[in-house]
Amino acid sequence: MPLLWEKPLEEFRDELASASPAPGGGAVGAVTCAFGTALVIMACEIAAPKENASREIAGSLPQLRNALAGLSAAAEKDAEAYQAYSDAYALPRMTPDETAARDAALTAALLGAADAPVA
Repeated sequence: MPLLWEKPLEEFRDELASASPAPGGGAVGAVTCAFGTALVIMACEIAAPKENASREIAGSLPQLRNALAGLSAAAEKDAEAYQAYSDAYALPRMTPDETAARDAALTAALLGAADAPVA
């Protein structure tokens, strides 16, 4: 699966509109916030060189770029975490050993999915 940010927008849109479980809402939320942050960065980049611009505008750019990187990573982590859960859910459960392995994989995937927005 290609990284989320390496996909053309059309492919990302079509994947969201499909039966594919990931990417989903968390990734879309992070992508939306990343796009909004990118627009704020653009406005600061335009305003910063102007003579009457405050130093705060230029000074905020490193923090904004850091936020943009974090949001971009969060979108990836969310899509990966949900895909891991989906993969674990699809594991066989015909025998007690398979059921135990599936349950362990689901637990690990759920913990990873819960951690993705936090990390």
